[in-house]
Amino acid sequence: MFQIMGFNYAACGCKDVIEFVERMSASEGEQLTLFIRFLQANKWSQYLQSLNWSEFARRYNGPGYTQNRYDEKLAAAYQKYDANKE
Repeated sequence: MFQIMGFNYAACGCKDVIEFVERMSASEGEQLTLFIRFLQANKWSQYLQSLNWSEFARRYNGPGYTQNRYDEKLAAAYQKYDANKE
């Protein structure tokens, strides 16, 4: 579900890359847990909370995020599944 490079294992709360791979392979729930830890460690969850799609995409996907329109895709997915929309 989430792509995180193995060298980020510590930011995900794992003791080493082996634990990271095992946990990422265990289930979607574990992938989500590690992704949340990764976001929190990098202080990126604030960009999701404020709906700042371009800043989140820039940090998560890198400076080429506009080429693949990751910010636009995040915004569209949010709009599609937003439970609070009228």
